Amino acid sequence: MVSVAQLYAADVPGIAFPEGTGLVQVLWCPEPHDLPEPAFQGKECRVLWRRSGGVEHGPGVQPDPWQRWDPEWDEVPMPCTVHPEAVAEYPWWEELPPALRIRLEDSRELMDLYWQESLTGGWKVGGSKSWASSDMPAGMDCPRCGSPLVLLLQVDSYESLPLVSEDPHTYLCTVTGQRVVWGTAECTLAMEPTGFRVDDVADAGIVVCSTDPRHLALYFTQ
Repeated sequence: MVSVAQLYAADVPGIAFPEGTGLVQVLWCPEPHDLPEPAFQGKECRVLWRRSGGVEHGPGVQPDPWQRWDPEWDEVPMPCTVHPEAVAEYPWWEELPPALRIRLEDSRELMDLYWQESLTGGWKVGGSKSWASSDMPAGMDCPRCGSPLVLLLQVDSYESLPLVSEDPHTYLCTVTGQRVVWGTAECTLAMEPTGFRVDDVADAGIVVCSTDPRHLALYFTQ
């Protein structure tokens, strides 16, 4: 298992932490696994909910995954700092009430607009996951208690950067506020801060039980 994310409740108020906990840690195995239904083939992952006050010392040096896996392996995220930013989102269109889904299905223009504006790409906590590359799987329920599963963490191959209008090859790094030019090392670092590459360059999500997030977490990919 390698570390993927460590988040404090104060930084992600939209996540429902189990009572008595204030820190969540996400780990996964870089190797692909055949996971139990309803998950697709993905990663064996662990989500640990802990008391933030109980973490007094760091884990020290994390075991070097490169000693076991190919140096070209891109399933191990590079260390980086989280910069939380709250954004407004809307559910994936298949999760909308039937009347709204029908309106979108009857209008290609509305559907395209909703796809563009409803969800956020990149790495994010909470919200909804896009299923643009595949149909939304049926039975997105907790294998243990049957409660609906909710997105805890979305992982993505790229972070979307806004284009600078007067230059089609220059982007604005939303973290530093600096302009970066396509093809440079600075641009690559801004667009791929974790170095993680999802299979087929889609996105993936770690989902947890909406009733008790301490139940088994699942990794979904498209």
